Amino acid sequence: MPGARRACNVLIVGLGNYTHPHTRHSVGMMVLDHIVQTHQNGKFLPWKLNPAIDGHVSHCNINEFLGISVENRADAVGDVVLFKPKKLMNITGPTVKKAMDKFEVGRSHLLVIHDDLEHKFGVTTIKKQGSAEGHNGLRSIIQSIRTDDFRRLRVGIGRPSERDKVSEFVLSKFDVHEQSLLEGPGGYLQRCGDMVVDLVRTVTKVGI
Repeated sequence: MPGARRACNVLIVGLGNYTHPHTRHSVGMMVLDHIVQTHQNGKFLPWKLNPAIDGHVSHCNINEFLGISVENRADAVGDVVLFKPKKLMNITGPTVKKAMDKFEVGRSHLLVIHDDLEHKFGVTTIKKQGSAEGHNGLRSIIQSIRTDDFRRLRVGIGRPSERDKVSEFVLSKFDVHEQSLLEGPGGYLQRCGDMVVDLVRTVTKVGI
């Protein structure tokens, strides 16, 4: 129909090392897993490996994700697509580019969730654009999609006191106390999930 609104998807990438799940470096993937398991407004499809884009995918209609009532739903909206690349962190970029192409997502509808050494554990911020700041996953994405103009959710994991322990630190699992703060109602993962909902609403303008 002439003038009809084109459906647009939102791609949310959770960074991590697929071979090291539930570690500090993979907290971006942990946020996506938490959303799939606990999000009340929309039922995400089970994770499914898509070999063509080298990663696992789950998705949900944007209206349902945002909890828009049936009578108030916008027509022709797309999906929230969650994506966990199945590649090492420093070669994540090509897989993200493949996912963007497959789901027809431009940089304005891309959100990358990643661990951040510069933020204390429990602190999460949004960055709209800029350099990778030493994060190998972000650097690979920037090189592959040829722009640093995309949103990131920076999930603080803290930094070890000894500089030469960074690699060991990011590949280690959260301790018992941190794990208790991560999970459960009102926990760190839940707060990150709430920020993702707000970002999807901002990007799509649905429900505003």
